[in-house]
Amino acid sequence: MANGTVRTQVPVSYDDLNLTNPAGARTLYARLKSAAGRACGSRPSGRDSQEYLNYQSCYESALDKAVSQVNRSQLQALQRHGANTSTG
Repeated sequence: MANGTVRTQVPVSYDDLNLTNPAGARTLYARLKSAAGRACGSRPSGRDSQEYLNYQSCYESALDKAVSQVNRSQLQALQRHGANTSTG
């Protein structure tokens, strides 16, 4: 993965969730985080390596894009408040 670019798109279903409910928003956010990790490939083990930095950049970009596409204030609030501290 060069420069943290997303390798593939990963579909995420959320028809089963009520996004006006905080629990539904948290569930979707967890699904988006998981999908962002899968979209960026295997997470490198060394946190100081360029591979890890590329992975982290990819993960954050993929998650930002997904939250933006869903465009729900509950998700945006979760992201703003650091709910994405654990990566893929």
